[in-house]
Amino acid sequence: MRLPRLALTCWLALCVVVAVAAALRFQSSDTQNEGWALNADLRQLAPRLALHPATEAALDALTQHASQGLVVALQHPDEWQLEDAVYAFEDALSELNGLTLGSEEQALSAYRAFLLTHRFRMLNDAQWATLQSIDDATLVKRARQRLFSAASAMQLYSVEEDPFGLLNDYALAALEALSAQQAPADLTESMYVQILNVRLRDTSMSLDAQRAAIEELEAVMEAMRSADPQLSLQYSGVPRFTVDAAQEAERDIRRISMISGLGIVLLLLGILRHPAALLLPALSIGFGGLCAFVACQYLFAQVHVLAMVFGASLVGVVVDYSLHFIYCQHGSPARQSALYRALALSLLTSVLGYFALMFSGLQALQQVAAFSVIGLACGWLCVIALGPLLFRRAIEPRDHWLRARIASGLRGAQQIPKILVFMTAALIIVSALASLTRIAHFSDSPRHFFNANPALLEAEQAVQSLSDGLEPATFILASAEDASDLYRKLTTLQAAYPEAKKLLGLPNLLPAPERQDDAYERYQVLFREGGAASQLLRSLDQRPPEAEWQQALSQNWVRSGYAELLEQMGPPFDVLWQADSQEVRSLLFLPKGMNLSALGDAVAQVPGLTLLSVIEENTAALRVLRERALWLLALACGLAAMLSLTRYRHPRAALVPLSAIAVVLLVLSFAQIPISVFHVMALYLVLGLGMDYVIFVEEMARGDGDKAKTMTHTMVAIVLSAATSLLSFGLLSLSSMPVIQAFGLTVLIGNSVNLIGAFWLAGRAAYSATPRSVGA
Repeated sequence: MRLPRLALTCWLALCVVVAVAAALRFQSSDTQNEGWALNADLRQLAPRLALHPATEAALDALTQHASQGLVVALQHPDEWQLEDAVYAFEDALSELNGLTLGSEEQALSAYRAFLLTHRFRMLNDAQWATLQSIDDATLVKRARQRLFSAASAMQLYSVEEDPFGLLNDYALAALEALSAQQAPADLTESMYVQILNVRLRDTSMSLDAQRAAIEELEAVMEAMRSADPQLSLQYSGVPRFTVDAAQEAERDIRRISMISGLGIVLLLLGILRHPAALLLPALSIGFGGLCAFVACQYLFAQVHVLAMVFGASLVGVVVDYSLHFIYCQHGSPARQSALYRALALSLLTSVLGYFALMFSGLQALQQVAAFSVIGLACGWLCVIALGPLLFRRAIEPRDHWLRARIASGLRGAQQIPKILVFMTAALIIVSALASLTRIAHFSDSPRHFFNANPALLEAEQAVQSLSDGLEPATFILASAEDASDLYRKLTTLQAAYPEAKKLLGLPNLLPAPERQDDAYERYQVLFREGGAASQLLRSLDQRPPEAEWQQALSQNWVRSGYAELLEQMGPPFDVLWQADSQEVRSLLFLPKGMNLSALGDAVAQVPGLTLLSVIEENTAALRVLRERALWLLALACGLAAMLSLTRYRHPRAALVPLSAIAVVLLVLSFAQIPISVFHVMALYLVLGLGMDYVIFVEEMARGDGDKAKTMTHTMVAIVLSAATSLLSFGLLSLSSMPVIQAFGLTVLIGNSVNLIGAFWLAGRAAYSATPRSVGA
């Protein structure tokens, strides 16, 4: 048997696709040196979230920093035993492979050294006001009193380096703001607490490595609790939630995949009794997914995880191609022609539906479109090219019982009046549209995508209650013409909302440019030869290092830009400042307990200041994504209806998937299930599967021979395809993960309606005496 011309053409096209995919893969690796890159950043889902690249890089760095950190709280009723426990914990931590103490102490030490290097530029507003109001003699007198006072503050610098204690006071004020989480605090009258920051040693650790590191940490903590029952240790952090969520998802997916995979294998082998019945779907799915991934990697430099999640759902559509090919490839030329025509139209409608996402203007949705279109096209090519090779001879399925039941169902479906079906479908569609504006609920918060472990949430709240930390994932972005303008805007904000003085950012680390200049001029007078600093040291019977002072003054004369100054401090301070030829930008952090509503109102009154909440911004991004996906779904449905009218001169084909989508929306609305972006994305799959079913019914009805027999064979393939889809995705509705559950529930409801609609269409095609006409 010679291969059909179309199959031969597709075989050649398949070879070309394989060669191009391989070339793109190697080119992607050679030019970018990134290999396979996945992106899960929700901030890229909406255009309005697009920030300056430098600011986005800073936020990425902060997010990466937070995602690798754990906070450990040690509590003990005895202060000295708590200190011993801290030392013991640090020693045990140094022996672990995956964890290390946070770099905060190193950063603070580097900052203290930085201040000493630039000490003649460091004065805050209060110090400047004091120096303006007193003469040198009074300053020397106060400095002597300070040195001999029993209540003198901690001394970070020597008298020769900082005779008047001005740098010391400046540093202590800055370090107090920077290290709020590091200092031990009284928990109750009889309890003490110490907060330690712990980090993963390698920022690129896999989930398995993170899991192992957390298990090591828990083993250390359990050993310390056993050694001292009065010692309490608690910990929390992003890695703990990440590992727990991954474990939960892994358990769900493993269990559901095992059940659905076993069910599909038993179903196909039990009925088709041929290993190629599994080989063809597996090859087409694998090849389509690989080509789609390589192409998106090449086109977008990285693949968004949303494209991967949705692209994996194309299994249901590609399996349709294989099953219809297995059932319908052998027969008369008219039947084969109808099969290839149906396969082509099925691919066309699916491609049109997914291609609508290309007009979203959002790169994440464009990646979904590209992944889906390329994956479907390559999977389709694989079926057409390899199918004739794998099935040179027709196989004899063991489906006699199934065919008998389907034939009976078709006769019953044919008796349902057409007007009743159309009126019911119209009522369902209108009701669904009304429900979207009246009773439907929507969920766009990323917090609702996963079920957080209650025990972990309790530990998180307990640790947070013990530390004076910062508001998580909340910032103020300040944009200005230059550094002076930036400080003026922050001063305006503090005047409107005094609590804003507690904000942590650049003003805590460095004075404004004008204040640096003022400080330098005042220090020049104080540290000149024979000046107040020299008089103070001589009164203490010490030789003033005047030459060293003059050298330091000379080095401090050149004002460094803020970018250079922060670079000298090193991470994490360097992310606080971004600048280009047009503007400068800086990030400020919010301490816990601040009134965000009042702060937001004050920020809104200052041009150039923006209050950013990562959770709120991601929620807005997902809302935009959901809304655009809904509008584009409506466009895809319109294209499907146009194709139905053009090809079949009747809207009956489009009514099936439209009714399925409407039923899903009605069920979700009346069940008070919030509709998320994952419900909407699953509706694209419902549309694609529904159009597949009706196209095969309509096209195969135009072949020659016994219409009832042809429709029975066609519906057997459709029922098996629907069964594989429901086994693949319907079982996902049983998952405890909201994201997975949303996708599975949508496909379960929608594809069940698709199957019912296909039965009715096939029943009319099988037993209708009126021949069907085909549009031009």
